[in-house]
Amino acid sequence: MKTHRFFLLCFIFCFSQNIFAESFSEVHDKIMNESNINKLNLYAKEELKKFSETEDKYYLYNSKFANYFIAKKSKKYNKSLKILSWIIEDSENEDTEQMAWIYYHIASTLTSLNAPKISLEYSFDALKIASKRNYFDLLPLIYSSIGSNYYIQNNFSKALENNQKAYHFSRTQNYLFKASMVNNISLCYMNLKDNIKAHEFSLKALLILDNVKHKNDLELSVVENIKGNLGSILHKLGQYNEAIDLLEREVEYYFNNKEYLDLAIPPIIELLQLYQIQHQKEKINQVVSKIEYLEKKINLASQFPSLTEALYNYYYENGMREKAFIISKHLFKKLNNYSNWNIKQSNVLNEILYRDKLAHMKNDARSQKIILKKTIEEKRKSQLITIIVIIVGILLLVLALLIFITIRKNAYKNSLIHQQQSEIETNRNKILENEIRHHQDNIANMAMILTLKTETEKAFLTKINLLKRKKNIDPEQTIKDLQLSVSNLINIDKKIINTEIESDEVNKLFKNTLLDLHPNLTKTDLEFCCYFRLNLSAKEIGSITGLSDVSVRVFKNKIKNKLNLSPIQSVNDYLIQLPL
Repeated sequence: MKTHRFFLLCFIFCFSQNIFAESFSEVHDKIMNESNINKLNLYAKEELKKFSETEDKYYLYNSKFANYFIAKKSKKYNKSLKILSWIIEDSENEDTEQMAWIYYHIASTLTSLNAPKISLEYSFDALKIASKRNYFDLLPLIYSSIGSNYYIQNNFSKALENNQKAYHFSRTQNYLFKASMVNNISLCYMNLKDNIKAHEFSLKALLILDNVKHKNDLELSVVENIKGNLGSILHKLGQYNEAIDLLEREVEYYFNNKEYLDLAIPPIIELLQLYQIQHQKEKINQVVSKIEYLEKKINLASQFPSLTEALYNYYYENGMREKAFIISKHLFKKLNNYSNWNIKQSNVLNEILYRDKLAHMKNDARSQKIILKKTIEEKRKSQLITIIVIIVGILLLVLALLIFITIRKNAYKNSLIHQQQSEIETNRNKILENEIRHHQDNIANMAMILTLKTETEKAFLTKINLLKRKKNIDPEQTIKDLQLSVSNLINIDKKIINTEIESDEVNKLFKNTLLDLHPNLTKTDLEFCCYFRLNLSAKEIGSITGLSDVSVRVFKNKIKNKLNLSPIQSVNDYLIQLPL
């Protein structure tokens, strides 16, 4: 759940105003800090016009870079990736600050598309250039991006290491970025089970933001996010009241600021858990209503349906079977949508990134051919055979690379599809098995209880008839017996009220199953086994059958021998676990 919060903090700093302005070129600074899409469009056209006049690709890439931010702000992430990939493919010099930033932005976009492994590759490409050229303003963001991707993959040790580096390289006046890195360090410690250090760094993050006197909306949202994370740490430390207070404030903030509404998902689910721990029924009902609202409001195929899953678990655990069954259908549908989105997005990323890499390699091969042709002209016929051999070797190498990349691409695609299908099938089977098992248990219990009630009523009527026929009978003992029978009937009625499903065939099914396993059992034995399976006491069975407690126990021992059970085995436990 905390992965979502962690990534948000890293992602928003790419677009925060004036955080790393000093290290940008003037053009990049202008593009990064412009929030008006119309102005970005105008700027892109101006830079394109300069390129047409000068044929200097510097202006072309500036225009493309502006188009990238337009696509990014419009949430057209695939289009933004295509733009940056085109610049990499077209550029002849990759060892520049501009290319380092492009690699970084590709990595950032891939992280937002939940592709941390591929994002790491581009982050390391950006790190290689930035480290070599000493672009110190870029290093904090790159280390933060690497930390985010490791965190998403649950590699919290490496995530901690890279976030510490991001904090180390960040400038003192960048309070928002520094506070977020400290908060990310806190989250890493929490996931590494060091909640004391997590608590320490979370408080430190809030202390850093205290230096910002007049906070803007972004800074206020980060403060609430950090406080919510502190609430999660206090939850783990067992300080439930303090945790609830912080998480309630965080959820309330997101509900009041609708642009951050999807950030309410992790804290609101955690609040439900805390309310259940403290048995706060009224607050449980309130938070469930909010979760139901969010579950309908936020319906993104690219997001795991954690709200739907939380509702299903709550309904099922609290006996709301009808609601659980309905929400389980929604869960299946959303899991399928999430899986399909992942597969589709993987295919799109493969097409964008690997296609561009193939095109880049083809361009390299084409350049080598031109060089070889010039060499042939210079050295003439004497080196013709050697050159032909080199060309053939290069072609074979390119062909081998193409085959290798194609095989790798197909293997990755097939592996992803298989993994997603396997996860969906496993989740579907688990839910269906739980539902079936629940219905079977209810059917069995209802049938047994109805049988018991019938037998108890018969015994009750028999005792009344005896009382009518016999004159010399102990009234006090007879009344006690009748009181016991009435008490049994009341208890049976309570069991019937708590049972939801009715079935007359289960007793027969149980007896047939038991008789198949133990043919030596008599009809009377089978009836007593039904009583034992309901965990009735010897006294309760005696009131039904008219036998004494001692007789029931003797009968139970005889049946135990017929069932071939060891002395330490329980007859009741054996019959209860018997599959129908």
